[in-house]
Amino acid sequence: MTECADIARDVTAQLTPEWYAPFEMARQCRGIDGAEHLTPLAVASHVHAQSPEVREAFPGSEDFCAAFLHAWKKIKTLPGEDVLTAAARMADRFTLLIDKVEQEQATAGYKRFISFCGHLCVGLGTDRIKLPCREVGAALGVQPKTVSCYRQLALEQGYLVLLKRHNHVPNGRGEATLFRFRVELWEYTRSQVKTSA
Repeated sequence: MTECADIARDVTAQLTPEWYAPFEMARQCRGIDGAEHLTPLAVASHVHAQSPEVREAFPGSEDFCAAFLHAWKKIKTLPGEDVLTAAARMADRFTLLIDKVEQEQATAGYKRFISFCGHLCVGLGTDRIKLPCREVGAALGVQPKTVSCYRQLALEQGYLVLLKRHNHVPNGRGEATLFRFRVELWEYTRSQVKTSA
């Protein structure tokens, strides 16, 4: 709530554009523990009602709430997160279920990896993703070799499709392997991501 008041003060002082403020306020609010259990309208109404600074910057509750709700849907990462960290967080909260037979033969980490890939696609807005072993391993809390095993299994099971092999360059400026994640297999990802196939 303090962050929202600070943002509103910046709008009043003309340091932050009015059009951007609801987005940043919604982003701050989404980062609060338990926010996923509240409706965006309830959060917007609470922020407007409880903060005199917000009411001064946005006198009309309807105007503020409409802008806040519009922004809420666009938020992909929380303050301080990158897209990999956000995908790992979302994978912990919202699991994408895999085929029952495959699920019985999969580790919990592999199931989380599949959910991670889906949420990464949602965050990026595309079904084409790069999964560099070191960075993905850091986001998921596993070793890079484990990510390599997950990727291979996901290829074998048809969750990933290889589009372009990695380009190794000794100074570390190569490109990671490019995959297409099969977002069409889940209603959630299918509705959120534009497919390239």
